[in-house]
Amino acid sequence: PYLSSCLDSILHQTVTDWELILVDDGSTDGSGAICDEYAARDERIHVVHKENGGLSSARNAGIALAVGEFIFYLDSDDYLQPNALSSLIDAQKNMDADVVIGDYFYTYSAHEDIAGSTAKALTCLEKQQAMELLTCGKIQNFAWGKMIRTDMAKKHQQHGFSAFVVTDHVQPLHLETDRNEKFPRSIVSYDLFQRQAQ
Repeated sequence: PYLSSCLDSILHQTVTDWELILVDDGSTDGSGAICDEYAARDERIHVVHKENGGLSSARNAGIALAVGEFIFYLDSDDYLQPNALSSLIDAQKNMDADVVIGDYFYTYSAHEDIAGSTAKALTCLEKQQAMELLTCGKIQNFAWGKMIRTDMAKKHQQHGFSAFVVTDHVQPLHLETDRNEKFPRSIVSYDLFQRQAQ
């Protein structure tokens, strides 16, 4: 049920100019067939079927095919509010940012929503400020919920600086970039649906 909810939330975005790359990383639960079904319904959706290689391998496969100006990472058990992408795009344009980080909250099976971020206003961080906040945990170090310039993602993928781009741990990426990337952090409607712990 999570994958369908995720894909439906993308189809219902208020912004329509997007391309969705689904990576079936050797799934055995029927997810690949669901991906193919959605791709048959919408030409903006593309599916990659590959042998299981893990999270980083799957994200790298998607990055390699991306042609848009920005990449937004979304896991299969996440879903977006209808204005999520438009909010991220607006924040990027307002701040001329290279990376945009969205707010999110956890939704459990008991329908209890727990905020996962404490951002209260749109702010723009320079590289060193962002690194300090990442180091002390003020900015979460996972890939999902972040929109990053595609050329940055491809560059760091090729040079091995994949910590931020293709895994859920942020390490050297921002320190290795040529540009002084800006990182606005804004309250946007990014929702993470997570199974409740047993």
